[in-house]
Amino acid sequence: MAHLNLMKNINLKDKKEFFRMINYLFSQKGKEQYAGEEITVSDHMLQSATHAVNNGLSDEIIIASLFHDVSH
Repeated sequence: MAHLNLMKNINLKDKKEFFRMINYLFSQKGKEQYAGEEITVSDHMLQSATHAVNNGLSDEIIIASLFHDVSH
């Protein structure tokens, strides 16, 4: 994916932690229903990031879109 260019400046240990976190979010939290809606947390995360990609937004905005509800 062309939008992961920002990952080139991150060391391998940090990349592993980043992808471990993504895996955890999708495999554990991602199955939960999103805020009373009829979609899962994973669905919402992917919808948000996909919207950013489809609108040609920056890597930073795409990643922010993917994780914007992490603190919930």
